[in-house]
Amino acid sequence: MQRTQRYLVAAAAAAAVMIGCKTSAPVVQVPVQTTERIVERLVPVATPPDSAWLKALFECNTENEVVLKELSEEKSRLIQSQWQWQQQLGQLKYNLNTKPEIVYLPARDSIIIREVPYEVEVPVRVNELTGWQWAQVYAGRVLLTMLLLFGAYQVLKWKSII
Repeated sequence: MQRTQRYLVAAAAAAAVMIGCKTSAPVVQVPVQTTERIVERLVPVATPPDSAWLKALFECNTENEVVLKELSEEKSRLIQSQWQWQQQLGQLKYNLNTKPEIVYLPARDSIIIREVPYEVEVPVRVNELTGWQWAQVYAGRVLLTMLLLFGAYQVLKWKSII
């Protein structure tokens, strides 16, 4: 075997050893999970305040008594009014009662939960060889066996046994 061939075999063996030792950690991306939940409920809403308006027109008659000539009233639908006129006293009593009204309106709440994806490194099993590494180990064993046989042949040839 020539000197250049020996250097090529040694360089190939060194390259095979160096390439076979590299391990890489695979990176896995966690998928996005989106959850949406809709909650329907009734929301109580109070009605705005009510109002009323009263207009009364009084006159004095010939006997010097106060007479109610005209009465007009405007009010919203939730107001109950009562009025009373006392001729002898010349007194008008006006009473307002409002009923509170609470209206229930339907409302929907959407709750959206989103999980942001991120990269996670998966642990690599240390004592497990990949296919490429196993092939390199097998090639190294074959090469070592061939070198040992070649060396034994050279020793035997040098001693002139063969």
